[in-house]
Amino acid sequence: DVWKLVESGIHNCVGIFGVSLSDEQQFLLEKAGTMGVIPLFDNPKTDKAGEIAYKQFTEKCGSIFRIYTIKDIYGDTKDVGDFNNEQIQKLKEFITKVERIYQ
Repeated sequence: DVWKLVESGIHNCVGIFGVSLSDEQQFLLEKAGTMGVIPLFDNPKTDKAGEIAYKQFTEKCGSIFRIYTIKDIYGDTKDVGDFNNEQIQKLKEFITKVERIYQ
């Protein structure tokens, strides 16, 4: 999923390698000065693990980072790695809007 984003020109992304953010990963995000996060787990509408991961992430990090959700980007795709060009473009536009908040 991260490779798909990087190949598409989105470089401000990280993978958590599982379904939950570890305390060490959270610390690294905080240390890097992260203020806003767009979590992109597996499609939470069709993948139970993706739904659980999103819920756990927001519960753990909702008071630490501002969490931005892009609605209905997945469509029928399983995960970011399967996004088509239209979905990638929609994500890029959303990221640009979020970045403007912090400029």
